[in-house]
Amino acid sequence: MSSSLLIVEDDEVMRLTLQGYFTQKGYAVHGVAKGKVGLEVVKKNEVDVALLDINLPDGSGLDFLPRMRAENEDLVVVVMTAYPDVANAVQAMKDGAFDYIIKPFDLDDMDLTL
Repeated sequence: MSSSLLIVEDDEVMRLTLQGYFTQKGYAVHGVAKGKVGLEVVKKNEVDVALLDINLPDGSGLDFLPRMRAENEDLVVVVMTAYPDVANAVQAMKDGAFDYIIKPFDLDDMDLTL
């Protein structure tokens, strides 16, 4: 059984790049551009891992993180951001994020994280 991966990233190039990379690695991948859609994916599907951008068009990924984890307490969430902020990193970890990754990142490094 392959792991299921949710990518919540509004940057289409980044999202499609991650989707292609992790599909080739054998993940079942859901890619969405908005936090609300990502939350619905978590509610309706077995998702093992979520890559969650902080800056989304419909709110902060940090607002969606606890809501996603409330739907699936076993969900592993990796928060991604191009705008690192210590307060955001601390909040993400308090809300149950597995890791906080700064963009741009190396795809192989992200694969090791997962």
